[in-house]
Amino acid sequence: MPQDTIHAQFNNAVKIEKNESVILIPTNKQDKGEFLTLSHDTWSFIILPIFIPIITFILGLALSRVITKIKLLNDLKQKQEYLSVWINLIGPIVQRQATAFKEYAALISSMKPIRSALNIFNFHIDKLKVIDTFSLVALFVVNKKQMQNVSNEMLFKFLDKIEFLERKQKGLIGIMEKMSKASSEFFEKQNESMEKLNSTLKQIFQGDYKNSNYEFSVSLNQVYKEWNLIDPKEGEVYSTKLYAPIIEKCKSHLSENPEDSLAVDLLRITQVLDFNFQNKVSQNENFSKLFEEGANLLKKNMADLLQIKNELGNMEFKFFLFLK
Repeated sequence: MPQDTIHAQFNNAVKIEKNESVILIPTNKQDKGEFLTLSHDTWSFIILPIFIPIITFILGLALSRVITKIKLLNDLKQKQEYLSVWINLIGPIVQRQATAFKEYAALISSMKPIRSALNIFNFHIDKLKVIDTFSLVALFVVNKKQMQNVSNEMLFKFLDKIEFLERKQKGLIGIMEKMSKASSEFFEKQNESMEKLNSTLKQIFQGDYKNSNYEFSVSLNQVYKEWNLIDPKEGEVYSTKLYAPIIEKCKSHLSENPEDSLAVDLLRITQVLDFNFQNKVSQNENFSKLFEEGANLLKKNMADLLQIKNELGNMEFKFFLFLK
């Protein structure tokens, strides 16, 4: 029998000669130069040159987005840390200012002379304003894992507290300046009236008037001697130890000697002094309450600001790819 021989192999088929007839038998083997039925040349010169730049571009965009988001997260964290540091620094300053206002309130309420200026501290609120509103919204609201209404309220409270601290301090300084002006006017008037009082008493303590109104003159002289022994001469002692005794003795004397013009002048001068003094006492009490209340409000709002700082620090940022 003639033997079958393999004559050639090409195009995934085997050529077999049998009795001078040619039969092509397909095979399952692909050419090594083909992939997905595309030739090596098609992949090398057409497909890959198109897809590689596209894939590179997409990967570049993704990497750029990741880098941008990481930078944004770091920027937000730095701004949050900046606010935290400055709020912690401002806190003790506000406390010292509140204490100074309280001490000043007690001083003016006592009607004692103010021998030193009120200490005014720089709150450095401007350091909390360097972060623009857009960044604050991103930090408080947009990029935190928190209910938006809660974040909104926290941001508004933060802005309100820093504005209040600055406004309240300026307001109290304005009150202090107003009070200082009122005090200067008061002491100027009182000094003028005191000169008139001393001049009138000098006339009562000597000469013919003393001889004709001896008992009245001696009683007033006793009041004046006791007054001169008082040290320091400050606060309510003006009213209780000088004005009130003189007014009482003048009224008693005039009840029996209503025509005594010198006693009438002395009574009028002293009553004016006491009236102005009592007005000043009332005025200072009002100023004192304003400083006391202002100091308490400074403390409260600073405590609120510290609480906001802590709450902001406890809020987690969103996953960095979702940051805006």
